[in-house]
Amino acid sequence: TRGPVIEPETRWWYNYGDPNLNRLVEEALAENISIEQARERIRAARFSARIVKSNYLPQLNAESGAKWSGSRTKVTQTGLKRLEYDPTTNTFVPVYSTSKSRVTTDTSNVSKSLAGSWNLDFFGARSSEEAQAANIEASKEALNAARLDIIAGVTTAYLTAQGLGEQIRIAQRSLAVQNDTAEITKAKLEAGSVSALDSTRATAQASLTAADIPSLQQSREQSINQIAILLGKEPAAFDNLFTKYKPVRRPKVRFAQGIPADLLRNRPDVRQAEWTLKNAVAQIGISEAALYPTLS
Repeated sequence: TRGPVIEPETRWWYNYGDPNLNRLVEEALAENISIEQARERIRAARFSARIVKSNYLPQLNAESGAKWSGSRTKVTQTGLKRLEYDPTTNTFVPVYSTSKSRVTTDTSNVSKSLAGSWNLDFFGARSSEEAQAANIEASKEALNAARLDIIAGVTTAYLTAQGLGEQIRIAQRSLAVQNDTAEITKAKLEAGSVSALDSTRATAQASLTAADIPSLQQSREQSINQIAILLGKEPAAFDNLFTKYKPVRRPKVRFAQGIPADLLRNRPDVRQAEWTLKNAVAQIGISEAALYPTLS
């Protein structure tokens, strides 16, 4: 039977019923830089689609301008005002008058223009629209892939840390029992009821269990460090969270596995590759449209 299509918004990690896991995943999705970058790429793809679409719409350009120029000139004029009699020379002497005037010349020019154009590309417009739509969808799937990487990383690290904590608890209880067994065997050896080989085996088994605990603790710390990196915090911030370890619960809802093709359909990176292929095919259509005549 065909499996269901898991939408990117499906909160499948809620099926574990662990509030601490839910809080960690939601915090990682809100604070991760890679997810924010993917969101910005979607916005950029949408704005790019608007710009490309506007190239195939009528273009209207309006221009207006005004220009003023002028000059001012001072002019001095001298003229005969009257004649005055000079008794010493017994002659009439001319008296001149001087007048100043200002000549102003103004010139103004106002211009207005309106131009319109429309590039009718019947063959390339549709391919351009398909290419931009595919680019937007590919950006969305890139965001879904980034979200899935963060969710899977936090969930896997959290469940691994919880499982290792339970293994450490079991190993410590087993070590306590094995130490008691080694002490009892040693006492029996002193009483002569068991051989030295039995006592050595009991002691060696306890030593092997004790040697496994540090490696389990180291693996647990690595899982906690991975969560801290994904959330951008220090590992010490999760000391209280992992003080007590809860057993990992089985998911409440189990999705049908379906066929292998269903698994590919639910992978955002595969869907992103499909939209990238559609974008490339549309780019071929744009290049072919450039070979045909256009009207403007």
